[in-house]
Amino acid sequence: MVLPTFSRTDKYVLVNRGSGTALTLVDVDGVPALAMKELQYENNQMWHFVKTTQGHAIQCFQRARDGKAMYVGTTGRIGQNTPIVACATPLSWVVILYQGQGLYIMWPESEFCMDLAWMNGQVTGNITIGLRGNQKGQPFDNALWCYSCIGEPAGDLPVPGREKNDGHAPQGGANFPNTAIHILTNTQHKTILEVERSTSLVKCCPRQQGAYQQWRFIPLGAGYIIESCGKSPNGEPLYLAVDGHATPGGSVIVSRYPASWRVEYNMSSVRLFWPTTNLVASARSAGTNDCVVLAEYDKGLLSKWDDAIVEDTVVVLNPDAA
Repeated sequence: MVLPTFSRTDKYVLVNRGSGTALTLVDVDGVPALAMKELQYENNQMWHFVKTTQGHAIQCFQRARDGKAMYVGTTGRIGQNTPIVACATPLSWVVILYQGQGLYIMWPESEFCMDLAWMNGQVTGNITIGLRGNQKGQPFDNALWCYSCIGEPAGDLPVPGREKNDGHAPQGGANFPNTAIHILTNTQHKTILEVERSTSLVKCCPRQQGAYQQWRFIPLGAGYIIESCGKSPNGEPLYLAVDGHATPGGSVIVSRYPASWRVEYNMSSVRLFWPTTNLVASARSAGTNDCVVLAEYDKGLLSKWDDAIVEDTVVVLNPDAA
């Protein structure tokens, strides 16, 4: 089980993976309610995760008409199909990051999670939100919530089947558990981001399950240090970096000196931006065993990396044994 980390002051959007719509606070004849709406980047679709003793309360950035803070809550006895509603009382939820694909938002000490109403494998037209157990045949995506931290402007957010961006580097953020181990697969070529030990170059290679294809994301300032789980021949840590000046076509390498990358997370994939630039770590057209380089961000798949968090993986740190 991987528990994500949230900043109390940050705002997040929650987009259901099954419906592609966002959790939204609405006003129905003066009564606050929850609904699923197309993502519009408004305050009533932005949420704070407030740390509690059991997990997190989920508070809307927008208040109700009477000025009260509103939270994701429930009504009635906890069980199958219990409605999930907006309420003025903060309730604690257990929030789990599932294999980098999205969040499970679960009622504490139960099998019930926040899900959308469904019928015959399809989300119903009049979407309702409720607690559902792990039923056989239940649509998996309806219980997963893609999340993204909102900066200014809102940036590239996780809307299935649609990208909202003007061609400039997105400004949204990512939150990763510090101890998680990641495997990054190029979306275009289906090859893995790997350190070539003999040259320190970073390449796209077939999957081998070795330490040099595994990475950690370590928060640093406004970004992340990206550390290889493999070590140098001298046993020193290796960090994702660039060779020389950051220019289009420049080689992405590993170095003993850490750098803070801007990591943009969208629908279980990431893009890795060199800080203060529009340059992103990208595969080249050749694909397998080819070097990773910096390229101008263009929303293409060569610069998109599917992120899988590996749990219970034995990481080999000895260069000769990996």
